Amino acid sequence: MIINFSVKNFRSIKDEITIEFNASSDKDHINFVTETKYCNILNANAIYGLNASGKSNIIRAIQIVDMLVYLSFKDDKSLERLITPFLFDAGSRKLPSEFNINFVHNEIRYEYGFAADKKQVYSEWMYAYPNKKAQLLFTREWLNDAYEYKFGANYKGERESIKKLVPQSALFLSVARSLGQKSITVVSDWFAKLSIELVSRHAEMGKQRAIDYIEESTITKEEMIAFLIRADISISDFDIKEENVVVPEDFPEALKEFISDKNKEVITQHLISGQSYSLSFSDESSGTQQVFNFAAQVIRTIKNGGVLVIDELNSFLHPLLVKHIVGLFGNLETNPQRAQLIFTTHETSIMTTDFLRRDQIWFCDKSKEQSTMLYSAQEFSPRKTDNLEKAYLAGRYGAIPIFTN
Repeated sequence: MIINFSVKNFRSIKDEITIEFNASSDKDHINFVTETKYCNILNANAIYGLNASGKSNIIRAIQIVDMLVYLSFKDDKSLERLITPFLFDAGSRKLPSEFNINFVHNEIRYEYGFAADKKQVYSEWMYAYPNKKAQLLFTREWLNDAYEYKFGANYKGERESIKKLVPQSALFLSVARSLGQKSITVVSDWFAKLSIELVSRHAEMGKQRAIDYIEESTITKEEMIAFLIRADISISDFDIKEENVVVPEDFPEALKEFISDKNKEVITQHLISGQSYSLSFSDESSGTQQVFNFAAQVIRTIKNGGVLVIDELNSFLHPLLVKHIVGLFGNLETNPQRAQLIFTTHETSIMTTDFLRRDQIWFCDKSKEQSTMLYSAQEFSPRKTDNLEKAYLAGRYGAIPIFTN
């Protein structure tokens, strides 16, 4: 579970911002709180804010960490492709982006972070807190045109040989993980449970991912159907079928190897007045496609006890369905593994103390220099009886558009 995540100098984010999951002493909605020996951790956080305030960049920042842990050891262009500093400041353009995450895995708290620009990693660090006191696993610093490494006693595995294999464009964690280093794989296993759903992704990609989860037995078709029925989606069954793909003759040869000659299609079944009717996935509404794709991610995350990060949870979804999905993470019966949900949204109907805690509600706004600011509703000390939705839309908490005549 994530305790907190910080990012600095990344896209619209200039100064460091931190989103906290460390629960306050508030006793409301304790179903959204998981107790650990380190602190009480929230199972869900919502981020609100006006368009172009940087909400999606917070999600992207988490995604960047996840992707670089898995890709940078084999993709020497990953930093160049993924890292972008704050561009509205001449000084920031020349500085690396920084990322830091604290999380609990297998009842041990870990801290991992790094600083990098498009060309190289400048620093990287990892600590474990088995007894609430920091114990070094490793640090890596770029000093005098070379890396200086330090390893703690708890780092078990190869050192000198791996150091020689880590290029400037890769994370040490990524390389060590690829080589199966035990001290590292236990941590990288946590990243394997991190799921990120960007609403801007094509529905086809989400569908193919859902198919992969089913065929890998990560989730079952029965679980998917049960979720859809509970969400009041009229799909009573579905089948996965292969279709031949015809590659055009003039298609570039270099790209043909990446195109499968088989395409997986979902055919949904609808039971209407005792009669079953079939539809192709593309004929379903945008909302139904989105629910189908979200269902696969939610089921996988809740089963494995991981972290699900969703950008624009409200997109194409009814407000009550948004509330239903969020509520799954705050129910011990539906979330026994205590999975976590982080989401951005414009859906204000769930911004109520009858449903969420005040420390679960975050706001994203822009400074005068167009950099992202992030702050919690807790900072305004709202009363439990306050109508948070009404106060937010009235501008009391900022993070709303200001219209001019």
